[in-house]
Amino acid sequence: MRTLLIRTVAERDSVRSAAQAETGNESASDRFGMPPHLRDEDVRTIAIAQEPAGFRSRLAGRELRMKCDNLLRARPNYPVYLDWAGIGICSTSFADELVGRLFVELGPMSFSARIRHRNMAPTVQAIVDTAVMQRVAQQLAGKG
Repeated sequence: MRTLLIRTVAERDSVRSAAQAETGNESASDRFGMPPHLRDEDVRTIAIAQEPAGFRSRLAGRELRMKCDNLLRARPNYPVYLDWAGIGICSTSFADELVGRLFVELGPMSFSARIRHRNMAPTVQAIVDTAVMQRVAQQLAGKG
């Protein structure tokens, strides 16, 4: 499996077309009804470091999740990008409220197609991954 860093929507479209030609598979955005040629102005990005609620509490995560929910409902065929630039660490409770709950609410396939992460530090990624796994385990155990 190749890992690619895609910097622009145009680059993404070019890579997507090449991958589809290579494999014959449709992309996740095609399966979920997202427009195949998103323009930069179509994409909604939330710069987490600039959010007034911050990124260190469960309450801040809840507020940001509600913002994501609203953006996803307002434009159901478009992804929301979470930009983690400038964040070296976040609280586990923030990650759980924002990402863990969104993951469970949307489901794995829809979450992967509709929520995108940018500029995530490895430490933050580890915290978010752990929060998502714990939230899913709680949900499966009937405690979530």
